[in-house]
Amino acid sequence: EGMNISSPALIPRLWSVLLVFFSGYNIISILREKEEPKKIKGNIKPLLLMFLFLLIYFIAIPWIGYFISTPLFIMAGIYTLGYKKMPVIIINAFGFVLFSYLVFQVILKIDLPLGNLL
Repeated sequence: EGMNISSPALIPRLWSVLLVFFSGYNIISILREKEEPKKIKGNIKPLLLMFLFLLIYFIAIPWIGYFISTPLFIMAGIYTLGYKKMPVIIINAFGFVLFSYLVFQVILKIDLPLGNLL
């Protein structure tokens, strides 16, 4: 049973394979280094907030759909990571959603989740 080129699972599987490959490459590169890793001091709060936002995002997609949850996640994430210019954040968030709509819905004919509440 082969993989259908128009299958909705194709892109996530491709991304997963690439992520595993490059993560493995990074791990091997780090293990081969002879010097001690540098200790970085910083605030862990933004990292924890991003994990919380990601969890909320995954829970929200089935309920409110991709087109509402994605820009909210992107805007919250960018703001949390320190960028504070709201017009730029909004343009980037909705620009990404528009781009993903064009790629998946229009070009690839792959439906993005609309959510149960809509």
